[in-house]
Amino acid sequence: MITVKELIEHLQKYPQDTVIGVMYRLHSDYEPMELQEIEFYGKAERDSDSNYPRYSRPERYVLRNGRIMEYDPLTWPKDEEPQFIPLLIFPGN
Repeated sequence: MITVKELIEHLQKYPQDTVIGVMYRLHSDYEPMELQEIEFYGKAERDSDSNYPRYSRPERYVLRNGRIMEYDPLTWPKDEEPQFIPLLIFPGN
């Protein structure tokens, strides 16, 4: 279990001047959050050869027109470069 102070200190390690998508994993019960359950997927993770679960693939979410949305290569305009965003994934809902 982590304290609010520990959570804030942990979050300060992430980029401070960029848009980050925040997601939550689904849980059926309330439970204490553990520090190791917080995941961050930035550019380095996206560029690696790792396999990600579908819900947390870093290349899934983009910033477009000031909004975060899902990226679909089949419907994305060919002349527009997608701006992928880092993801911060918390446990629980």
